Amino acid sequence: QSSESLRLSTAFHPAARLVPSAYSDVVLQSTDGVLFYVHRAILAEASSNGFGSALLHDAAAPVAVNDDSAVLNIILHAIYDLPSAQFSPSFPTLVDAVDRMQPVYGVAPTRFILPATSSDLFSQLYSHAPLRPIDVYMLAAHHGLEDLAVLASGHLLSFKLETLTDDMTVYMGGMHLKRLVFLHLDRLKRLKEILLVPPPPHEGGVCTADPQRAWALAAAELVNDAKPDLSPHLLAASMKGFAGDIPCATCMNNFQRRLAEAAELWSNVPVSVFYCWLFNHLLMVCIGEYMMTFTIYAEKRKSSLSSHGTLYF
Repeated sequence: QSSESLRLSTAFHPAARLVPSAYSDVVLQSTDGVLFYVHRAILAEASSNGFGSALLHDAAAPVAVNDDSAVLNIILHAIYDLPSAQFSPSFPTLVDAVDRMQPVYGVAPTRFILPATSSDLFSQLYSHAPLRPIDVYMLAAHHGLEDLAVLASGHLLSFKLETLTDDMTVYMGGMHLKRLVFLHLDRLKRLKEILLVPPPPHEGGVCTADPQRAWALAAAELVNDAKPDLSPHLLAASMKGFAGDIPCATCMNNFQRRLAEAAELWSNVPVSVFYCWLFNHLLMVCIGEYMMTFTIYAEKRKSSLSSHGTLYF
């Protein structure tokens, strides 16, 4: 990231010409002594506090900032909309950079950490979701990065909610904690609804086979141990064994067709928090509109009855 001889940033050096029409006019110095040549106008436009008051200093001398070069490098690349994956920052470094953007430098993460930008900070963060899903989800939730939170939540179906600590829940916030909990609960609820519908009975003639009973036994055992991350393949494989004792070929076919339908329905159940959030949001909107209508009606009713000298409740 920096040259050992000159201690200059390899991206933000005097000859970089990141802005073709302007030369750098501010020099930032990290805690480990790396110099970053940047543009006052760009930092001022991106920051709500003069980039941590760094822009209030004399432009002729380097301005010391209270971050090392790795963290500062990530923040500046995001502001300039430049990729930074080539520096291979660790996940803790990425987290430190995002956590310090707003409170220290007045830079809003929601503005610079987006899916469709030249800066790859969004994709870098998401790349850690398969191995550190709860950490990525908490970071996204804390900073209001909705797109990242939705994508990360898709990797949290196997996460054990009981392992959440008080600090973790406070950091992610109550709203995103609720979304995560409802994601797990809604998937299990939907699984029960899908398995509640048994295969159709044998039409015509007399048949002693009982595929409905086999289905009920299979569904009961599956639901008892089911987790939100249950795969459609495992659902089908777990229930298929209960069809082995069905003597009737027609009933067997009915069981297998219903099992295939159930697996397909389960594969279409949402795996991220977006739909849970959307449902709750629409519900709150409907409740709000209902309460507003009721309030208006109550006020009109009150006014009408008052004009007649009688008021009833």
